[in-house]
Amino acid sequence: MKTKLALITICYLLTAIGFSASAQGTAFTYQGRLQSNGNPASGTYNLTFSLFNVSGGGSTVAGPVTTNGVFVTNGLFAVTLDFGPGVFNGTTYWLQIGVETNGAGSFSTLSPRQQLTPAPYAVFAGNASASGLSGTIPSSSLNGTYGSVVNFNNGADSFDGSFYGAFYGSSFIGGDFVGNFIGTGNSLTEVWHTGGNFGTTAGTDFVGTTDNQPLEFRVNGTRALRLEPTLTNGAVNVIGGSPNNYVASGLVGATIGGGGAMNYSGVSYSNSVLFNFGTVGGGYANTANGYAAVVAGGYQNANNGFAGFIGAGDGNVIVGNGGGDGAFLGGGYSNTNGGEAATLVGGTANFIGTFANNAVIGGGGANSIIGSYVLPVFGTIGGGYLNVIQTNVAYATIAGGVSNVILPNAHNTIIGGGAQNVILANAINGVIAGGAQNTNSGYASTISGGVLNNTVGVLSFEAAIGGGAGNQSTGNQTTIAGGLNNTASGLRASVAGGENNNASGDHAMVPGGANNIAGGSYSLAAGFDAFAVNNGAFVWADSVNSILT
Repeated sequence: MKTKLALITICYLLTAIGFSASAQGTAFTYQGRLQSNGNPASGTYNLTFSLFNVSGGGSTVAGPVTTNGVFVTNGLFAVTLDFGPGVFNGTTYWLQIGVETNGAGSFSTLSPRQQLTPAPYAVFAGNASASGLSGTIPSSSLNGTYGSVVNFNNGADSFDGSFYGAFYGSSFIGGDFVGNFIGTGNSLTEVWHTGGNFGTTAGTDFVGTTDNQPLEFRVNGTRALRLEPTLTNGAVNVIGGSPNNYVASGLVGATIGGGGAMNYSGVSYSNSVLFNFGTVGGGYANTANGYAAVVAGGYQNANNGFAGFIGAGDGNVIVGNGGGDGAFLGGGYSNTNGGEAATLVGGTANFIGTFANNAVIGGGGANSIIGSYVLPVFGTIGGGYLNVIQTNVAYATIAGGVSNVILPNAHNTIIGGGAQNVILANAINGVIAGGAQNTNSGYASTISGGVLNNTVGVLSFEAAIGGGAGNQSTGNQTTIAGGLNNTASGLRASVAGGENNNASGDHAMVPGGANNIAGGSYSLAAGFDAFAVNNGAFVWADSVNSILT
């Protein structure tokens, strides 16, 4: 049987672009006209369809697709063909058709092959831009590698996933980028690269914010540095270290260098600045609560003084509220400095009181300079233990020793060392160089050493006791060089040594011995039991147990 296919029309070729094909499927309708011996055919026929990418010869690209029992009426027929997904990708195809009468058992191939051409809307779809698309494109239709340029210039675009490649725009405004940016980013502008930047301009290029919001740097997700702007004065508060560290609201020019801990041995610690221009360098539990106050480090230190300084140590305090301005506390443990421009170098539990201005404690333990609002003190304790300069004392010094005391109004006095030595009240210019339990109450009087020596009362003017034990000077400009239980009470009287000697006359002298008395003016008693009671008398007694006058 001779047949001829006359007219071929393709109504839909939606696979010319993959998008509509995914939404509508891969089947399309084919209509044709079948002639038999030059006349329109009628009846039932079997048809088979194959795709080739050449008009003659070649190999089958898809098919065959066979449709049996197709009704042909006056030569016209319509069939639905489906060559499956991925076939119509824009390649030009020719359709080869075979035909047989129903039940004939063999197909006759029609010639020539019919070229498949697009319908008008398929032409539009093949050349459509993104503006011609609507709806959601399934992700399966966007798989694979796309080698051409894609432009996203809408700030409302949203990216979710990993971005590979270069970004050549000058800015990306608005929108979200969720996922990973992979690569060096060398082509990005107006960003800072992890490998460093080059070609920057100081004052123009920067890392930071342009609004009135803090800038934070984090390590392992934890805040490590916070830069807080202030509203009107252009200052920046710097908060480093633990996120527990803080600067009180509204402050200007505060700095915390680091330190603090969220969990140190199960305890949380913070450093804090509570006044303008305060600084905490590091450590933990430190507080700067004075104007321009500084705590360099250590722990549990509190600086409340105006422009005061604490170097380090533990539990040290510079007091405020009128005291501690310009004070220095170097370190140590549990020391307190309340004096203006006062210096406490270190040690343990040392104390400089409020208004003990310009005072100095070098070290030691439990030493105190009490201070006074009435009189700047300029007092000094070099070290030792439990030494005290009482209130209202100016220019006094205790170099060291144990439990030495300078009482109120004993100005310009010195205790060099020793133990339990006391300069009594009003003993101006008095000195106890050392020894133990010596007492000086005279004006400009000196006890060089010994034990239990003392100058007594205001009449002991410019008196001197060199040493010994239990010696007592009660006169003006008297001298006891040493010995035991000797007494000098006359004007400019002197006892060189010995035991139980007494120079009570003016200008009287006992050079030594025991139990001698020089009671007359300008008298001298020496030896044993010599009594020179008359003016100008000279008595030298031997060792006989009798009083010689």
